[in-house]
Amino acid sequence: MRDLTLVRRIERDGTRVTGVTVEDLRTHEQEFVPADLVVVAADAFRSPSLPWASGIRPRALGRYLTEHHVVIGTVALDGERMSRLVTDDELGRELARRAQNPADPVGAVNRIPFSEPDHPISLQVMYAENPPFPLDPEHPAAGNRWGYVNMGYGVRKHPRVEDGVRFDDDELDYRALPNMTIEYALTDSEDEEIEFATGMLRRAGNALGTFVADPRLLPNGSSLHYMGTMRMGEADDDTSVADPYSRVWGYENLVVGGNGLIPTANTMNPTLTSVALAVRGARQAVEDLTHASA
Repeated sequence: MRDLTLVRRIERDGTRVTGVTVEDLRTHEQEFVPADLVVVAADAFRSPSLPWASGIRPRALGRYLTEHHVVIGTVALDGERMSRLVTDDELGRELARRAQNPADPVGAVNRIPFSEPDHPISLQVMYAENPPFPLDPEHPAAGNRWGYVNMGYGVRKHPRVEDGVRFDDDELDYRALPNMTIEYALTDSEDEEIEFATGMLRRAGNALGTFVADPRLLPNGSSLHYMGTMRMGEADDDTSVADPYSRVWGYENLVVGGNGLIPTANTMNPTLTSVALAVRGARQAVEDLTHASA
């Protein structure tokens, strides 16, 4: 572990990676660090940036960018409907229990996962005593005793080579690495599913109470869950960067990690998927290193 250190380049000899060149950001001195295995795991943008800056440039590098779009809305729960399920005394006891931990703004979270083909969206329902934004005290739903639900549907972005990050060798960023430009657009496929999710959200919200924030699509990138830019694939056919064990095509000992490996559309937090891929890749890396040293 090295603090305040930037990896400048992945060094290689033919198809074998020999290590990395790093820069101490305090002294700006550079040093070569030899390695039997190099793992690149920054994020979906900086991970492909390093191979690009090192002259390692598979055609799919940085392309096929996806995330999950979010349609969100907030509902004030209807007391009459909720009282059919929970008595006023039960609500009072729950509110008293929750008051013991007032720092936590969310009382409960429920999720309905993505599942093709019947449910190609995901739903997250978060309950809280207060809305997630200031509500005008004069609003009819202000101070609602039964609380509020913030609901969000995740909608998939279908992978396209047109979506991704473009690196500019002639324009450098503040770290003197190739500058990035994001190229990204929604297509008719996403628009249709966003419309479907909006209708589902409106239907669910109306069943629970009254909207205090109407369903709306958050701006592109709002999920913060960016995927696909170092996607794995079954074959080295220019549509993927790594094999199913996270090894970069054409290199014996270069591995990538993180959400960028996920090659398919997703509608929710990808952390568990990325962890599963990392575990499989790590096991394969151990096996490869063991064989190399035998």
